[in-house]
Amino acid sequence: MLIGLTSFIPLYAQGVLHTSALVAGFALAALTLGWPLAASMAGRIYLRIGFRRTALIGAVVIMIGAGLLDLLSSRSSVWQVGATCFVIGFGLGLVSSPTLISAQSSVEWDRRGVVTGTNVFARSMGSALGIAVFGAIANSSLSHGVGGQISSTASAIPVAVLEHALHRVFLAAGVVAVLLTIAVLIMPSRLAISQTAPPT
Repeated sequence: MLIGLTSFIPLYAQGVLHTSALVAGFALAALTLGWPLAASMAGRIYLRIGFRRTALIGAVVIMIGAGLLDLLSSRSSVWQVGATCFVIGFGLGLVSSPTLISAQSSVEWDRRGVVTGTNVFARSMGSALGIAVFGAIANSSLSHGVGGQISSTASAIPVAVLEHALHRVFLAAGVVAVLLTIAVLIMPSRLAISQTAPPT
């Protein structure tokens, strides 16, 4: 979801909504507002309702944001794009913190560095795979829309073709949001949290 937003939302704002690069950047910046805001609240929430329920709330918020992505059109305003980014960022903040803390808390202290490193590595691999898949979807749709002749400049691509290609990417992001929700549902409802004291 994150790599899909940061890579294709600015292109959508500039190529479809005809905004400047600065305005497109501000729309995407709403993501960076929603994420830390939710992450700061997540600590208090998961202490009350648990890691899994907090992450599940975040996953549902992300699915709502993915639905809002599909509602974007050439008549949408940049404020609508920014609001969509904020919603998805808020959901990501509610998912990322409790899932990481739950993973760290389920192992002994001497293994928490390994868990943290594995988590970061998995996110990096997911981002690399995600941008490759999303890029392939966009390129395939663009190639089909312009008869196999993709120009080196986005301005030469018809707006309708670009919009259709990016909506296919947004649809793929929606599928990722559904898979994320399923993954959260698979998480144990009760974690065997390690009570071992940290090494002195």
